[in-house]
Amino acid sequence: SIRRQRQMCIRDSLDSLFKISRILEKSSNSCISYNGKTNVASAYYKLGKFKKSEEISLKVLLDLKGATTTCDLNNKSNALTRLFWIKNNERKFNEAIKYLNQRRELLESYSERDDKYLIKKIGIKTSLALVKNSLGFHKEAIELAKQAIIEYSQIKYEFSFIHNYPLKVNRASAYNILGDSYLGLSSDSQNSQYLDSCLINYKKAFLVTEEFYPKHKNSKSLYLSLIHISEPTRLLSI
Repeated sequence: SIRRQRQMCIRDSLDSLFKISRILEKSSNSCISYNGKTNVASAYYKLGKFKKSEEISLKVLLDLKGATTTCDLNNKSNALTRLFWIKNNERKFNEAIKYLNQRRELLESYSERDDKYLIKKIGIKTSLALVKNSLGFHKEAIELAKQAIIEYSQIKYEFSFIHNYPLKVNRASAYNILGDSYLGLSSDSQNSQYLDSCLINYKKAFLVTEEFYPKHKNSKSLYLSLIHISEPTRLLSI
């Protein structure tokens, strides 16, 4: 079945991630080694082993406590990002916000304020919008997501292709969060106008994913599933 094939694909992808990450961990270069550790934490997270992922991420932060090179700052940022997602998925939102604030403080240590720095900074805003929406503060989430989308649009595609991809991923994510927030607001207020805005932003997110290269295998099915979820709400509100 398609579902079984998808599960096998995910498993193979994670197996590859573990294998590559373990090789990086053994590097004599400290920065590369810790990059491997954060990737291992990411793999455990994707397997749903949050505790193991959290342990590795916290150890990275402890080991790199006084580190100030850009590479080490990136590794600390990756660890904090992983901790945010763990706490967000555990619905421990106060802790999730704590890690977001630590990421914001860490960004102030960066000497280079380039486009990659800006993507990280705006990403904190979209993550906060995600939490705000989960807590029911849909209007605040909408404003944050809108700001993030505007700021993403001001970043030009002047750097290498490898950095275009995370920019597009973050833009798509911001549109999805905006759609989710309008969906929450529509559910709370029973106002179909908000549902229209929800569907518009889901479509915008899908159109951004169409720019991915290679294209994401599940982007269209995810978009259609979001439409399916939101349509019954619309029918109930008419």
